[in-house]
Amino acid sequence: MYTNYRITNTVNNRIYCGVHHEKKYPELDNYLGSGLNIQRSIKKHGKDAFIKTIEHVWDTAEEAYCAEMLIVDKAFTKRKDTYNINIGGNEPPHYYGVEHHMHGKTLSDEQIKKMIEGRKGKPMHWLGKKHTQASKDKMSATSKKFKHSEETKDKMSASRKGKKNSNAKSIVYNGVHYDTIYECYTALGISKRVYYTRIHNRSRICH
Repeated sequence: MYTNYRITNTVNNRIYCGVHHEKKYPELDNYLGSGLNIQRSIKKHGKDAFIKTIEHVWDTAEEAYCAEMLIVDKAFTKRKDTYNINIGGNEPPHYYGVEHHMHGKTLSDEQIKKMIEGRKGKPMHWLGKKHTQASKDKMSATSKKFKHSEETKDKMSASRKGKKNSNAKSIVYNGVHYDTIYECYTALGISKRVYYTRIHNRSRICH
């Protein structure tokens, strides 16, 4: 089920409205929203300063977001007594770069240790599982949609010029030394496939 909820800060009476997917008992759920403003306020005042009210319960996400759209409009986000930044009716945005709450910050050794301790004894969510063929086909189709532009390719090529690949093997063929296999078959004017089928076994790899 999906709910429209309202979070009220009892310190300053500011409110935050949102949509959340509840599993069983909405009234027992302690989710307090993911917006930047509400999260900052929770950090400042503490969770105990906030009260959560379930306004509506819906069977589908579409119904919940439509209801949110009627509540959290542009005027609502401009009000001084609300935490909402974005107009309702859509899934929460994902923040990157300077807008991300961890931008420019690093975890201390103590924080990392606590995270590790907290994960002990808990199974990894993907352990023992495998992608179905349908999932593989979907991921493959998605990856094919993304291609580097010619400008990006040129920038990548320029950034690699003058840098030697640490995994590249230099070879000697017919007494001529080549820094890489690529350099060898390019100088000979043959394809990579021809190199491996006709020349590779007769060349000497230098380590």
